[in-house]
Amino acid sequence: SLEADQEYATLRLFKISAFRQGWLGVFALRGTTADMEQHAWVASIARALRVLTQSLFLPVPLTTMPLEGAPWTARRLLAGQMLLKWDDEVILVFADLQLYGGAYGGALNCYEDEACTVQVIQIDIDLTTQVTERHGVDCSYFGIKE
Repeated sequence: SLEADQEYATLRLFKISAFRQGWLGVFALRGTTADMEQHAWVASIARALRVLTQSLFLPVPLTTMPLEGAPWTARRLLAGQMLLKWDDEVILVFADLQLYGGAYGGALNCYEDEACTVQVIQIDIDLTTQVTERHGVDCSYFGIKE
């Protein structure tokens, strides 16, 4: 209603959710500086999560080059570190996105490290594979459904 819009004109909300735990927190700010305060809170929380996430990675750059002596990396499109949700854990893996084409389908291969000798998981990718992403501040989360 017009009355509600006028009464809550300076109310600003933002939410933080933990999808896996089914938790959602809604925060409210009110007043003439609510917009600025909302942006400051969201930026501060995003910065803290970014610093935490970055602390989990080793200094290994992204690469497109296959490994010498490892022919299984010859169809590499892009490779680098990734956090993988595995059961109830999150683990750091070296992910190798393989090109789709010819007799081979594409694949996302995850290894223990950049040497690519111990495979953790292989996810085959074809035309029917569903890739989804979550949207949010500084969010780079995606899911693959076979």
